[in-house]
Amino acid sequence: MLKNGIARSLRASAYTRPAFQRAFQPKVVVPAISQRFASTEGGAKEGKIHQVIGAVVDVKFDTDALPAILNALNTTNGDNKLVLEVAQHMGENVVRCIAMDGTEGLVRGRKVTDTGAPITIPVGPATLGRIMNVTGDPIDERGPIKTDKYAPIHADAPLFVDQSTSAEVLVTGIKVVDLLAPYARGGKIGLFGGAGVGKTVFIQELINNIAKAHGGFSVFTGVGERTREGNDLYHEMQETGVINLDGESKVALVFGQMNEPPGARARVALTGSPSEGKNNSYPAVWPPEARNQLSTAFDTLALINSAVVVQIIRAAARAYKHRHTKNDDEDEDDLDRAVRSARERVAEQISTAEHEDDLADDDDDDDADLEDLDLDDLELEEDAALEQIVDITHALVNVDVPRSKNNAHFRTLLGRRSELDSIQICCDLSFAPGLDDVLASPEPPEWSFFLNLPSPSTVQWGIYAICLEKKGKPKMLYIGSGTRMRDGVAARMAHYKPSLANQPSLVGPAFKAGYRVTHHGLLCWGKTPAAGFTPRARALYLALEATFTTIFHAVVERPRIDRHYEHLLLWSRESVDWDPLCSHLSLTEPIRGGVGKTEEELEVAALARKYEKAAKAKPKKTRASIPGAARQHFLLMKKIYDAKKRAADPGAYDEHARVRQRAYHARKKAEDPKGYKAHQDHMARGYLAKRLAADPVGYRATLNRRSRESRAKKRAQDPEAFDARAREQARRYAATAKAKKLAAGVPPKKRQKKE
Repeated sequence: MLKNGIARSLRASAYTRPAFQRAFQPKVVVPAISQRFASTEGGAKEGKIHQVIGAVVDVKFDTDALPAILNALNTTNGDNKLVLEVAQHMGENVVRCIAMDGTEGLVRGRKVTDTGAPITIPVGPATLGRIMNVTGDPIDERGPIKTDKYAPIHADAPLFVDQSTSAEVLVTGIKVVDLLAPYARGGKIGLFGGAGVGKTVFIQELINNIAKAHGGFSVFTGVGERTREGNDLYHEMQETGVINLDGESKVALVFGQMNEPPGARARVALTGSPSEGKNNSYPAVWPPEARNQLSTAFDTLALINSAVVVQIIRAAARAYKHRHTKNDDEDEDDLDRAVRSARERVAEQISTAEHEDDLADDDDDDDADLEDLDLDDLELEEDAALEQIVDITHALVNVDVPRSKNNAHFRTLLGRRSELDSIQICCDLSFAPGLDDVLASPEPPEWSFFLNLPSPSTVQWGIYAICLEKKGKPKMLYIGSGTRMRDGVAARMAHYKPSLANQPSLVGPAFKAGYRVTHHGLLCWGKTPAAGFTPRARALYLALEATFTTIFHAVVERPRIDRHYEHLLLWSRESVDWDPLCSHLSLTEPIRGGVGKTEEELEVAALARKYEKAAKAKPKKTRASIPGAARQHFLLMKKIYDAKKRAADPGAYDEHARVRQRAYHARKKAEDPKGYKAHQDHMARGYLAKRLAADPVGYRATLNRRSRESRAKKRAQDPEAFDARAREQARRYAATAKAKKLAAGVPPKKRQKKE
């Protein structure tokens, strides 16, 4: 189930995207960049150099109308032309500029002219086979570039409506790249490596293949390259025929070498970058006819390469999914053999098929070539429900809402479509029967759709729906997810009972109001992932829970937040026949399981938990576990041993026993102070109850005697304090007795006045 557009390009008609994916129009929000770059009418035309600091040059004008930022200023340094680019307005009619060439010999007071536009370079067929610098001047000693077409290096960004939304493969002609790591057409590719590993050689090979195999055009821009490497590249392209000094060339070279000023190196990439016009995926120096020719070549070839790459990705995805899920149905060796077999099939088809000429000549040959690729074996027909749900999930995760309403980890893990697709492939998701028809319908589903959802059969993860009903009251819907490693979604669904506590904030009051669960079923489910894949899989299930909660209106209305998700809704809230029971979206919840840990760390932690759990479950060998006769023998031997030790040295034995008893009590008190105190109180009450039952009269006489002795001892120590405490106790006793009589309805006795 590929979401990168490859499968979409192989079908006759692409899946119709929902309305929420309409392109954003930037020009209604921000002004055109060209208006910011252009000089104001009546601006300063001439100025003088005010200060020179290396590559930074300050220019002063006589009026307040200064050149606009990024305007190009021309001056002379000896016999050479020098171009300055405005970078900052300093105040007092001074602008700070960056020099595009060396400033050695430049003096104050020299005349500077404002061109009224950004740096402009020549474009068109005349640039092919030529070497230019950052300002578009030729540096190959072959004379000036003869053209009447020029374009600025700064231009408006292309509109989204002018950009392609489908992902296509750029055919490089290098099998390792096209089969294992295909390049996206119109995208950016970075090559990272040390010195001398072949980065420039690789780019040269790409240019050579595009020029020879597809008749395309290229622009090589060297930013900070070595002069020697640029010279070698120029001569090698002449030898291979990419640059023909006497005929048509296929490449233009733009250099800002490492020995040039920083201004040249900072702007040389823009010289070879996309410029104005509708076809913004091609550099400015490419002529229109070259753009059309290259576009036609890629349009015809990307289809075949897409089918070739799909076979590799299909087999590799099954092997990757096997390693990240608890799937014992397939053997890993079989999957590896499938990957190797797919690669061999692809290599054989590439070596024997001549797709380019057949596709360019006749549409009927297109169908024949596609049939030769055995596309039926690839199972490219995607599940409509899966595609639409994943599309909405990706859009939901990337909605710009306040941070308190969305956990940033979801955008980190699922924000990129490629990451989301790889995670959902590994999860091997399945959806409820009839869900694709429900999502394609212009009307919301009937209540019977939720009543017919399937129940979980094994330990698995999933998204569930809880249906609650009460006679004479509206139906209520709750949607949640179950992602526990031990028992999965089944245990979570069994939690919704009126007799159980800790229910969701709206489900508990519904139970108290008389609602009962009439059905619970699964909307989406998948196998339990491996421990190292758990956080990413849990993030996907929580995001899917938020998606189902949103589209089925299972969350309460929140005006301030709902406006961010209005474009994702398939139906209006008023059209559904149930009330929501979810208080929030799951995107606000934390992702349990160790989001910041690596896959190896998660596997090690899971293994440690497994061993710890096994150790706790192992029964301990205690005295109570010793059965019958063995226990009696153990107690008898202990009595004999204690008797021998006491007879040998009674004093030492008793002291050792007291020490052990104190240590035992200290250990118990430190482990659980409250439990220890409760146990001691319980033992004391039991001891006193036994004495009272054995001799009630003698026990009470003993208590009274001890009480009198204690009072006499305290009176002897401090008579005044003892008398004061006795009076206070008597006063409290009288007040308590009076309160009890009043509570019982006994009127207080009136005191008689003494005569």
